[in-house]
Amino acid sequence: MSVVAQIIQITAVNSDAPKRRGQPVTVSVVAVQQLNDVLLYSFDWNNDGAYEVVDQTASSASTSYDATGDKSIRVRVRDQQNSEATQSATVQILSLIHISEPTRPY
Repeated sequence: MSVVAQIIQITAVNSDAPKRRGQPVTVSVVAVQQLNDVLLYSFDWNNDGAYEVVDQTASSASTSYDATGDKSIRVRVRDQQNSEATQSATVQILSLIHISEPTRPY
């Protein structure tokens, strides 16, 4: 009996960005597969090839960034037979808002 690898397709990578520096940003993945196998989701928060969140069953995860700018991330979805799909995305991290005290006339 031979096992045929199933195709996994990532149809969307969404986030609640833009966020401020230090605030949690949540990324969610929508993926489909021909069968109804359990899918495992991994998140590489700096797109360096090392996944910080690995093979969880939840399709979303959160992180925060200390620096501002556009952050390149990578998500991976795979099944228990190791078929997989990856996709990159960008999240925008903004600077903190500085609120100054109103000036009061004396």
